Amino acid sequence: MRVRTRFPTMESMVKAGFLNMDELKELSKIDLAYNRYWTPLHWALGVSFQALEKKYFETPWARICVQNEIETFRTNLALLCNFDWVPVPISYPQTGLCIVDDEYGACPELTPDSFTDPEYNPVYPEDSKHHGDHGVLTGSAENYR
Repeated sequence: MRVRTRFPTMESMVKAGFLNMDELKELSKIDLAYNRYWTPLHWALGVSFQALEKKYFETPWARICVQNEIETFRTNLALLCNFDWVPVPISYPQTGLCIVDDEYGACPELTPDSFTDPEYNPVYPEDSKHHGDHGVLTGSAENYR
């Protein structure tokens, strides 16, 4: 992926100017079982609350508008991550195999028809083969009504 090639480590994010060294230290202190994608968004929400307390926003409605934009960004980032976690070429065979596995039990029972009996006499006479379609060949569907 181009992004991971461009930013292989968190230090490369600092060199590019996306993080400060202090922010990198704070991020490194966080010990989570999950990825830390969401930490800067939590920081941004915290800064918006501090800005409201310090009267940088004229009204609480302005802070709510900022919060809504942060939530929209977070939702789009989560959607992007969801698409990144499932490689598309792998999902198609898995979907096909799941469908086959689910429908395997729904197969009808296979029973032999009358043509498997060695004592069976055909419905049509032998000489009807030579007279075109005077006699209709019925095949395996002879008992269908």
